Amino acid sequence: MGLLFLGYGETTKDDEQKTSILTEAKELFARVKNLSENIELKQLALQMEAACEMTMGNPNNVMTLLENEHKYRIHPSISALISQSYQQLGKMQEAKSVLQNGIFESVISLCYDMPSYLTMCTDDVAHFEEVCKRIIGVIEIFNVNKLSPVSILNLYLIAARGYISFGNTEKALEMLETYAEIAANVSDMYPLAVKGDSFFFLIDEFHNKLLNERPFGMPEIPYDEQLVKQEMADAVIKSPVFSDLIENKRFQSLTKKLKQLQTKGGL
Repeated sequence: MGLLFLGYGETTKDDEQKTSILTEAKELFARVKNLSENIELKQLALQMEAACEMTMGNPNNVMTLLENEHKYRIHPSISALISQSYQQLGKMQEAKSVLQNGIFESVISLCYDMPSYLTMCTDDVAHFEEVCKRIIGVIEIFNVNKLSPVSILNLYLIAARGYISFGNTEKALEMLETYAEIAANVSDMYPLAVKGDSFFFLIDEFHNKLLNERPFGMPEIPYDEQLVKQEMADAVIKSPVFSDLIENKRFQSLTKKLKQLQTKGGL
């Protein structure tokens, strides 16, 4: 219920209603955090409570909630420990599956985190370009554009904005063209399920098992297909950051692709 409230609260345009909905969501997450005996649910509830605080514009509350969580990171990872346990039990397939999924989650987490860092690097062109080079290298090596395209959409959009601010139209267009291609991949993959490849050949089975074992109260958040398409296209087409590119043929071509997503019959 808290996740549903959070999803709806982030999209409503009425500020008073938004605050009311997010406050209720936050209280639900705090209740789970304080009363649940399930460690995984307690951890997730804490993170979602912090997400509510961030959406409501309360960064100090976010830091208060999460500062201790960030301080005491445990190494090796839980996935590695579980995998080693399976190995000792002679269950090699399970060991490989758990660790493969742990690696996958680490890669995807990096892809989600990097755009935030990239926005902080626009004061240094050389470092900005180095950050882009490294994360794009990770994306290409691990085939993220096919495995989880939704996790890298924002990265290419942020990169394009950065290159525009530096006056590098060529690189900005390159990032936007990649964004348009990835947006098409997101459309083709809807619903946004995890799909493996020749390296991550066990993650489909692992995630299907997780879905089947999903705890009560943890449903997948429903998405409005048309809204997802609209937002992917509007992030470029209606952004004033790219207004100087309107007459550029490459920009016109990629925006045409994005507009076609809006007319496709479902994602």
